[in-house]
Amino acid sequence: CEGYVAVRVPARDGNHRAGRGPHYALHFADASEPFGRTQIMHATSDDASNCSNAAGAADLAAEQRDIGGLVKAVGDDPPAMLRLLQDAGPYGVFAYLLVFIAFYGIAVPVAEVAYHAAAALGFFAYLLVFIAFYGIAVPVAEVAYHAASGSWLDPRVLLLQDGTDGKAEALALCATFYLLCKPFAPLRLGGALLLTPDVKRFVKKRPAIVAALATSSAAVQPVWALATDTLGTVGRAAYQAIAPRQALKDEFLELAARSSAGTKQLGADEEARLRELIEVELPALCPTEKPARSELFSAEWECVWTNERELNFAVTNGLFGLPWARTFQTIDLPKGELTNVIEFDGGELRVGSTIAADETDGSRFNFAFTDCSLTYKGVRIPLPPVGRGWGELLYLDEELRIQRDIRGDMLVAARVPSSE
Repeated sequence: CEGYVAVRVPARDGNHRAGRGPHYALHFADASEPFGRTQIMHATSDDASNCSNAAGAADLAAEQRDIGGLVKAVGDDPPAMLRLLQDAGPYGVFAYLLVFIAFYGIAVPVAEVAYHAAAALGFFAYLLVFIAFYGIAVPVAEVAYHAASGSWLDPRVLLLQDGTDGKAEALALCATFYLLCKPFAPLRLGGALLLTPDVKRFVKKRPAIVAALATSSAAVQPVWALATDTLGTVGRAAYQAIAPRQALKDEFLELAARSSAGTKQLGADEEARLRELIEVELPALCPTEKPARSELFSAEWECVWTNERELNFAVTNGLFGLPWARTFQTIDLPKGELTNVIEFDGGELRVGSTIAADETDGSRFNFAFTDCSLTYKGVRIPLPPVGRGWGELLYLDEELRIQRDIRGDMLVAARVPSSE
């Protein structure tokens, strides 16, 4: 029976008589036919006895729910998967429906919250992973099928009329491939979550893409808002289990936005939660050892939240009628340079300092003011620089920095993507 695949077929015309056992369809590839069309010849179980052991192993493993045994049996005889699909009938459809509901009952809320966290950027990250996954899986499956059957699957047969020889087998093979790829969905989703920060940095450097994504995000926002109301609780729990640091950062940024970067008072519970996030939970997950000495510290950072009174006063009141625009820092640790800027629409307050990592504490840095100036409607006014102090980095990664200063004030800054 070498070179043949035994597949059980229903009895027809009374041929399935007592004592003869089930019929089998013996499939073999005929290279002389168009598209390697499969031809079929029939035999009883007695004629196919040499083929029945491998097929029976797959049957037994499936019946006993032995996943390892099923994988081994299908590995020894890959076409046995086709027979299992044919034998499943309506019971297999019902079993698949249960698995389908259970899978998407988890996958949908996870994907919803991942999309909420990353917006359209997460979708593009998943699309890249999806293309990469199937770019590898499809040729691997084609080669594996050739190794098992001795012929290549020609997808053109799927375009032929129903009932054409080989089309049913091709459909079954495609269904098998699809089902075998389903368990890898968490891998694709996890890869998308890991890739999202890189996609975010890439997109933010290209204003045209940012504008297009903003338009598409606004269009689908009502749909996702409804999904958030329905599945938000379950989805957030799953998201926190998959990517705890990112989930905590997203939660903080949402609270920071509600507080207008710290200039508006939150409710007591939300305020307590915000402080817990930046003082306890995120510092406990800091991925950077000795952050004050890390190269990640050197960058342009924009303030997203602070409780420093002087900064918040400038944000709220502006500069002599000039509205506040943004607050940012540039840090170059190797050069020992730190510049703090409060930018207004038509002016700025700029303070230059030296900066150096503490010699004994890897999370602390020391600074001393060296120059200061106020610019108002194009007129620059030098001011005397007064002061020195230290800061402590509680958290630092490629996107976010949390620090506490000598007075106990907290500042959270987001890295500004480099234009290089």
